[in-house]
Amino acid sequence: MLTGMTKWMAAASVAACMCTVGAQAQMAMKADNKAMAKPASGDKAGRSFDDLLGLAEQEIVANAEAMPADKYDFAPSKAIFKEGQTVDFTSPKPVSTFGEMVKHLTGANYYFFATAENKPGAELKGLKDMKTKEQIVAALKESFAFAHKSVSAMTVANGFDETESEGHKTTRAAAFAFGLMHMNDHYGQLNEYLRMNGIVPPASRK
Repeated sequence: MLTGMTKWMAAASVAACMCTVGAQAQMAMKADNKAMAKPASGDKAGRSFDDLLGLAEQEIVANAEAMPADKYDFAPSKAIFKEGQTVDFTSPKPVSTFGEMVKHLTGANYYFFATAENKPGAELKGLKDMKTKEQIVAALKESFAFAHKSVSAMTVANGFDETESEGHKTTRAAAFAFGLMHMNDHYGQLNEYLRMNGIVPPASRK
């Protein structure tokens, strides 16, 4: 499902450049041994991305929890449109159900936020076969924990290290930026699925 997405990585790198704000000043500062021993999460680059990831996580998880368990197999169909409207939810393949989209987001978190230092392991096993809301929401939350671990370890020094994904050369920061862009795209779709079932998305209730 993710094949082809990486062609947009170059565009995503523009967004990733935001993390360099103040980078030169930070790099010029001399750190003592105690400061150097602190976790990488103390770096402005990691914190800036982690803050954005937290905002996306809050809204996406809230949507996943808002959909009733018996609606996790819901997918749009011709039946919800007016008679005479031309719609096709089967070509080139059937659209995802709500549950399938949440699982896709879960897998994408491991895909985009994996690094050489933080690789997914057993977390992905069984994802495809998960059926219940409880299982899927739990897996989604675990994937965000994984993403936070990778993002918080990004620094000004390593953020633009070159990496490769599906034959496309990119950087750590660009991959993370694209991951954020991807999840927000699907967040909008989850909102539509909720509204099709008469549910106001949590973020719109405020």
